[in-house]
Amino acid sequence: MCTAAAAAGNGKHAYDLTLPQLSQAIKINSVALIPGVMAISTPKLAVACLLIRLLNPSKFQRRVMYLLSISCIIFAGLCPVFLFVQCSPSRGLWDPTAKPVCWKPSILINYTIFTGAYSAFVDLYLAIYPVTVLRNLQIDRNKKIGLCFVFSLGFSACVVAIYKCTRLPALGDHADYTYATTGLLIWTSVESNVIIIAACLPTLRPIFRFVTGKRTTVNGRSTPSNPKNNYWMNSISKNSHKVDAEQVPADTESIERILPPSRIRRTFDVTVHYQPQDGKEVHNYGDVSDAGHDHETSSKSLKTSRV
Repeated sequence: MCTAAAAAGNGKHAYDLTLPQLSQAIKINSVALIPGVMAISTPKLAVACLLIRLLNPSKFQRRVMYLLSISCIIFAGLCPVFLFVQCSPSRGLWDPTAKPVCWKPSILINYTIFTGAYSAFVDLYLAIYPVTVLRNLQIDRNKKIGLCFVFSLGFSACVVAIYKCTRLPALGDHADYTYATTGLLIWTSVESNVIIIAACLPTLRPIFRFVTGKRTTVNGRSTPSNPKNNYWMNSISKNSHKVDAEQVPADTESIERILPPSRIRRTFDVTVHYQPQDGKEVHNYGDVSDAGHDHETSSKSLKTSRV
Protein backbone atom coordinates (compact mmCIF):
# COMPACT_ATOMS: atom_id res chain seq x y z
CA MET A 1 0.00 0.00 0.00
CA CYS A 2 2.87 2.40 0.76
CA THR A 3 4.36 1.63 -2.65
CA ALA A 4 1.04 2.28 -4.36
CA ALA A 5 0.60 5.55 -2.44
CA ALA A 6 4.10 6.69 -3.42
CA ALA A 7 3.42 5.81 -7.05
CA ALA A 8 0.21 7.86 -6.92
CA GLY A 9 2.08 10.93 -5.65
CA ASN A 10 2.34 10.52 -1.88
CA GLY A 11 5.54 12.14 -0.62
CA LYS A 12 5.21 15.12 -2.95
CA HIS A 13 3.85 18.52 -2.12
CA ALA A 14 0.22 19.13 -2.96
CA TYR A 15 1.05 21.97 -5.32
CA ASP A 16 3.19 19.61 -7.42
CA LEU A 17 0.22 17.33 -8.13
CA THR A 18 -2.88 17.73 -10.22
CA LEU A 19 -6.27 17.49 -8.52
CA PRO A 20 -6.90 13.88 -9.71
CA GLN A 21 -3.41 12.85 -8.60
CA LEU A 22 -3.88 14.51 -5.22
CA SER A 23 -7.21 12.80 -4.67
CA GLN A 24 -5.85 9.40 -5.66
CA ALA A 25 -2.79 9.77 -3.42
CA ILE A 26 -4.86 10.79 -0.36
CA LYS A 27 -7.32 7.96 -1.00
CA ILE A 28 -4.62 5.28 -1.14
CA ASN A 29 -2.86 6.85 1.84
CA SER A 30 -6.05 6.64 3.90
CA VAL A 31 -6.80 3.05 2.89
CA ALA A 32 -3.22 2.06 3.74
CA LEU A 33 -3.94 2.96 7.36
CA ILE A 34 -6.16 -0.14 7.75
CA PRO A 35 -3.49 -2.84 7.20
CA GLY A 36 -0.95 -0.55 8.85
CA VAL A 37 -2.64 -0.44 12.25
CA MET A 38 -3.50 -4.17 12.10
CA ALA A 39 0.13 -5.01 11.35
CA ILE A 40 1.09 -3.08 14.48
CA SER A 41 -1.51 -4.49 16.87
CA THR A 42 -2.09 -8.10 15.78
CA PRO A 43 1.51 -9.36 16.34
CA LYS A 44 1.20 -8.38 20.00
CA LEU A 45 -1.31 -11.18 20.48
CA ALA A 46 1.10 -13.58 18.78
CA VAL A 47 3.89 -12.48 21.15
CA ALA A 48 1.61 -12.95 24.15
CA CYS A 49 0.68 -16.47 23.03
CA LEU A 50 4.35 -17.31 22.48
CA LEU A 51 5.34 -16.10 25.95
CA ILE A 52 2.48 -18.01 27.55
CA ARG A 53 3.51 -21.19 25.74
CA LEU A 54 7.22 -20.92 26.53
CA LEU A 55 7.35 -19.34 29.99
CA ASN A 56 4.19 -20.85 31.52
CA PRO A 57 3.18 -17.73 33.48
CA SER A 58 0.64 -17.62 36.27
CA LYS A 59 -3.06 -17.40 35.58
CA PHE A 60 -3.05 -13.70 36.44
CA GLN A 61 -0.17 -12.96 34.07
CA ARG A 62 -1.90 -14.84 31.25
CA ARG A 63 -5.03 -12.77 31.73
CA VAL A 64 -3.02 -9.55 31.74
CA MET A 65 -1.24 -10.48 28.51
CA TYR A 66 -4.45 -11.40 26.74
CA LEU A 67 -6.19 -8.28 28.03
CA LEU A 68 -3.43 -5.93 26.89
CA SER A 69 -2.97 -7.49 23.45
CA ILE A 70 -6.67 -7.83 22.64
CA SER A 71 -7.50 -4.32 23.89
CA CYS A 72 -4.64 -2.94 21.77
CA ILE A 73 -6.15 -4.61 18.69
CA ILE A 74 -9.54 -3.07 19.49
CA PHE A 75 -8.14 0.43 20.04
CA ALA A 76 -6.06 0.25 16.87
CA GLY A 77 -9.01 -1.04 14.86
CA LEU A 78 -11.00 2.06 15.76
CA CYS A 79 -8.41 4.38 14.19
CA PRO A 80 -9.49 3.72 10.58
CA VAL A 81 -13.10 4.04 11.68
CA PHE A 82 -12.49 7.52 13.10
CA LEU A 83 -10.48 8.43 10.02
CA PHE A 84 -13.28 7.66 7.57
CA VAL A 85 -16.22 8.91 9.64
CA GLN A 86 -14.61 12.24 10.53
CA CYS A 87 -15.96 13.69 7.30
CA SER A 88 -19.45 13.48 5.90
CA PRO A 89 -19.52 12.20 3.22
CA SER A 90 -16.44 10.00 3.75
CA ARG A 91 -15.14 10.58 0.23
CA GLY A 92 -14.76 14.22 1.14
CA LEU A 93 -11.55 13.16 2.91
CA TRP A 94 -9.82 12.90 -0.48
CA ASP A 95 -12.31 14.69 -2.75
CA PRO A 96 -12.66 18.38 -1.83
CA THR A 97 -15.36 18.86 -4.49
CA ALA A 98 -17.76 16.86 -2.29
CA LYS A 99 -17.83 19.78 0.16
CA PRO A 100 -17.54 17.60 3.28
CA VAL A 101 -18.33 18.56 6.87
CA CYS A 102 -15.53 17.25 9.09
CA TRP A 103 -14.73 17.02 12.78
CA LYS A 104 -12.02 19.03 14.41
CA PRO A 105 -8.65 17.51 13.45
CA SER A 106 -7.67 17.37 17.14
CA ILE A 107 -10.21 14.57 17.79
CA LEU A 108 -8.53 12.11 15.42
CA ILE A 109 -5.04 13.27 16.38
CA ASN A 110 -5.61 12.85 20.12
CA TYR A 111 -7.13 9.40 19.72
CA THR A 112 -4.33 8.15 17.48
CA ILE A 113 -1.74 9.49 19.92
CA PHE A 114 -3.50 7.62 22.74
CA THR A 115 -3.52 4.44 20.66
CA GLY A 116 0.16 4.83 19.79
CA ALA A 117 1.10 5.39 23.44
CA TYR A 118 -0.96 2.38 24.53
CA SER A 119 0.73 0.28 21.85
CA ALA A 120 4.13 1.37 23.13
CA PHE A 121 3.11 0.42 26.68
CA VAL A 122 2.04 -3.07 25.57
CA ASP A 123 5.35 -3.52 23.74
CA LEU A 124 7.20 -2.46 26.87
CA TYR A 125 5.28 -4.89 29.08
CA LEU A 126 5.78 -7.83 26.70
CA ALA A 127 9.51 -7.02 26.61
CA ILE A 128 10.02 -6.64 30.37
CA TYR A 129 8.11 -9.73 31.50
CA PRO A 130 10.34 -12.41 29.87
CA VAL A 131 13.46 -10.66 31.17
CA THR A 132 12.16 -10.83 34.76
CA VAL A 133 11.54 -14.55 34.32
CA LEU A 134 14.76 -15.47 32.51
CA ARG A 135 17.08 -13.66 34.90
CA ASN A 136 16.15 -16.13 37.66
CA LEU A 137 16.89 -19.25 35.59
CA GLN A 138 19.89 -21.36 36.56
CA ILE A 139 21.44 -21.59 33.09
CA ASP A 140 24.67 -20.58 31.42
CA ARG A 141 25.29 -16.84 31.58
CA ASN A 142 25.84 -16.43 27.85
CA LYS A 143 22.63 -18.33 27.07
CA LYS A 144 20.74 -16.20 29.58
CA ILE A 145 22.00 -12.98 27.98
CA GLY A 146 21.12 -14.27 24.51
CA LEU A 147 17.59 -15.25 25.53
CA CYS A 148 17.01 -11.95 27.27
CA PHE A 149 18.16 -10.12 24.14
CA VAL A 150 15.89 -12.13 21.85
CA PHE A 151 12.80 -11.76 24.04
CA SER A 152 13.44 -8.08 24.77
CA LEU A 153 13.32 -6.90 21.15
CA GLY A 154 9.98 -5.38 22.07
CA PHE A 155 11.97 -2.47 23.51
CA SER A 156 12.86 -1.50 19.94
CA ALA A 157 9.20 -1.58 18.93
CA CYS A 158 8.37 0.55 21.97
CA VAL A 159 10.92 3.19 20.96
CA VAL A 160 9.65 3.25 17.37
CA ALA A 161 6.04 3.55 18.59
CA ILE A 162 6.93 6.52 20.80
CA TYR A 163 8.68 8.29 17.95
CA LYS A 164 5.79 7.57 15.59
CA CYS A 165 3.45 9.37 18.00
CA THR A 166 5.37 12.56 17.24
CA ARG A 167 4.41 12.20 13.55
CA LEU A 168 0.68 11.73 14.15
CA PRO A 169 -0.23 15.48 14.16
CA ALA A 170 0.40 15.37 10.41
CA LEU A 171 -3.06 13.80 10.06
CA GLY A 172 -4.53 17.26 10.61
CA ASP A 173 -2.49 18.95 7.87
CA HIS A 174 -5.09 19.03 5.09
CA ALA A 175 -3.27 21.77 3.18
CA ASP A 176 -0.30 19.52 2.27
CA TYR A 177 -1.52 16.09 3.32
CA THR A 178 0.50 14.02 0.84
CA TYR A 179 3.81 15.48 2.00
CA ALA A 180 3.05 15.83 5.71
CA THR A 181 2.02 12.19 6.21
CA THR A 182 5.05 10.70 4.45
CA GLY A 183 6.97 10.25 7.69
CA LEU A 184 3.92 8.72 9.36
CA LEU A 185 3.64 6.05 6.66
CA ILE A 186 7.35 5.26 6.86
CA TRP A 187 7.41 4.87 10.65
CA THR A 188 4.18 2.87 10.65
CA SER A 189 5.84 0.42 8.27
CA VAL A 190 9.00 0.35 10.41
CA GLU A 191 7.06 -0.31 13.60
CA SER A 192 5.04 -3.14 12.09
CA ASN A 193 8.16 -4.84 10.72
CA VAL A 194 10.04 -4.50 14.02
CA ILE A 195 7.13 -6.09 15.90
CA ILE A 196 6.88 -8.95 13.40
CA ILE A 197 10.64 -9.61 13.69
CA ALA A 198 10.45 -9.51 17.49
CA ALA A 199 7.57 -12.02 17.42
CA CYS A 200 9.27 -14.44 15.01
CA LEU A 201 12.90 -14.31 16.15
CA PRO A 202 12.53 -16.52 19.28
CA THR A 203 11.14 -19.34 17.11
CA LEU A 204 14.12 -19.24 14.71
CA ARG A 205 16.59 -20.77 17.18
CA PRO A 206 16.47 -24.30 15.63
CA ILE A 207 17.23 -22.83 12.20
CA PHE A 208 20.09 -20.79 13.65
CA ARG A 209 21.59 -23.87 15.31
CA PHE A 210 21.27 -25.82 12.07
CA VAL A 211 23.03 -23.09 10.09
CA THR A 212 25.85 -22.88 12.66
CA GLY A 213 26.42 -26.65 12.44
CA LYS A 214 24.51 -27.90 15.46
CA ARG A 215 21.17 -29.54 15.88
CA THR A 216 19.08 -30.59 18.85
CA THR A 217 18.29 -34.28 19.38
CA VAL A 218 15.14 -35.71 20.89
CA ASN A 219 16.74 -35.74 24.33
CA GLY A 220 17.63 -32.07 24.03
CA ARG A 221 21.37 -32.67 23.53
CA SER A 222 23.15 -30.68 20.85
CA THR A 223 25.32 -32.66 18.47
CA PRO A 224 27.27 -31.67 15.36
CA SER A 225 25.32 -31.91 12.13
CA ASN A 226 28.25 -33.64 10.36
CA PRO A 227 27.15 -37.22 9.54
CA LYS A 228 30.64 -38.57 10.45
CA ASN A 229 30.21 -37.33 13.99
CA ASN A 230 26.83 -39.00 14.38
CA TYR A 231 28.17 -42.57 14.27
CA TRP A 232 27.32 -43.14 17.91
CA MET A 233 23.70 -42.17 17.27
CA ASN A 234 23.43 -44.42 14.23
CA SER A 235 24.94 -47.29 16.20
CA ILE A 236 22.39 -46.88 18.93
CA SER A 237 19.56 -46.84 16.38
CA LYS A 238 20.83 -49.99 14.62
CA ASN A 239 21.54 -52.00 17.77
CA SER A 240 18.45 -50.97 19.70
CA HIS A 241 15.78 -53.62 20.14
CA LYS A 242 12.26 -52.61 19.19
CA VAL A 243 9.42 -54.43 20.89
CA ASP A 244 6.23 -54.84 18.93
CA ALA A 245 3.12 -53.80 20.82
CA GLU A 246 1.37 -56.99 19.71
CA GLN A 247 3.98 -59.13 21.50
CA VAL A 248 3.17 -57.61 24.85
CA PRO A 249 0.38 -59.49 26.67
CA ALA A 250 -2.73 -57.51 27.47
CA ASP A 251 -2.94 -58.81 31.06
CA THR A 252 -1.61 -56.08 33.37
CA GLU A 253 -2.54 -57.65 36.71
CA SER A 254 0.70 -59.60 37.08
CA ILE A 255 4.29 -58.48 36.77
CA GLU A 256 4.99 -61.53 34.66
CA ARG A 257 2.29 -60.66 32.16
CA ILE A 258 3.16 -57.00 31.55
CA LEU A 259 6.80 -57.72 30.70
CA PRO A 260 7.68 -58.36 27.05
CA PRO A 261 8.60 -61.98 26.32
CA SER A 262 12.16 -60.99 25.36
CA ARG A 263 13.01 -59.72 28.87
CA ILE A 264 14.99 -61.80 31.39
CA ARG A 265 12.83 -63.16 34.21
CA ARG A 266 13.38 -65.41 37.20
CA THR A 267 10.60 -67.06 39.17
CA PHE A 268 10.78 -68.02 42.85
CA ASP A 269 8.56 -70.32 44.89
CA VAL A 270 8.00 -69.23 48.46
CA THR A 271 6.62 -71.80 50.92
CA VAL A 272 5.03 -70.78 54.22
CA HIS A 273 4.37 -73.38 57.00
CA TYR A 274 2.06 -72.74 59.88
CA GLN A 275 0.36 -74.89 62.52
CA PRO A 276 -1.93 -74.07 65.45
CA GLN A 277 -0.42 -74.23 68.96
CA ASP A 278 -2.50 -73.68 72.09
CA GLY A 279 -5.20 -72.08 70.04
CA LYS A 280 -2.72 -69.70 68.44
CA GLU A 281 -1.22 -69.83 65.01
CA VAL A 282 2.57 -70.13 64.81
CA HIS A 283 4.04 -69.14 61.47
CA ASN A 284 7.21 -70.72 60.14
CA TYR A 285 8.48 -69.31 56.88
CA GLY A 286 10.22 -71.79 54.67
CA ASP A 287 13.15 -71.35 52.36
CA VAL A 288 13.07 -69.65 48.99
CA SER A 289 14.27 -71.68 46.02
CA ASP A 290 14.28 -71.39 42.25
CA ALA A 291 11.26 -72.32 40.22
CA GLY A 292 11.14 -75.78 38.81
CA HIS A 293 12.26 -77.55 42.06
CA ASP A 294 9.83 -79.58 44.16
CA HIS A 295 9.13 -78.55 47.74
CA GLU A 296 7.84 -80.48 50.73
CA THR A 297 4.16 -80.61 51.41
CA SER A 298 2.99 -77.27 52.70
CA SER A 299 -0.23 -75.81 53.91
CA LYS A 300 0.00 -72.67 51.79
CA SER A 301 2.13 -71.75 48.75
CA LEU A 302 2.76 -68.37 47.19
CA LYS A 303 4.25 -67.77 43.79
CA THR A 304 5.82 -64.43 42.97
CA SER A 305 7.84 -63.15 40.07
CA ARG A 306 10.80 -60.82 40.04
CA VAL A 307 12.77 -59.26 37.19
